[in-house]
Amino acid sequence: MAVAAAERTSDASTARITAVVRYASPQLDAAGTPPAVQRSLEQLVEQAAAQALPAMRQRLRAVEATAAPRWRPSLREAKATCLAYLRDRVRAMAAVAASYDALAERTDATVGTRELARAALRRVAPPARVESALPRRGVSP
Repeated sequence: MAVAAAERTSDASTARITAVVRYASPQLDAAGTPPAVQRSLEQLVEQAAAQALPAMRQRLRAVEATAAPRWRPSLREAKATCLAYLRDRVRAMAAVAASYDALAERTDATVGTRELARAALRRVAPPARVESALPRRGVSP
């Protein structure tokens, strides 16, 4: 399922960024860290996000290319809500790639669109498929 593949790619990208943030945090949070070092560490996070974007966009395009016949409105709705959620994740990742500060400016919008996508998928797919595509948990960029 294209949605599951896109979610796995997004989750892997988020995990990589989380690891970089954990690595950089002690120096980023230290009062005595010179501004040049802080900026360099922020750039590590931005670069990790930028490297993740091509794969995330490719998976998004795969979901966009998935057929949703006109005569199956519930499938079209599920596709549309999944696309909205995946686009939110790509936008959030692009924001981090542009500026480390975007991590602090996150909102719960992605969580909301994720739950809408789960609900739409539940109307058209068996529960096990929905859970494998979009497991229940919080999300980051």
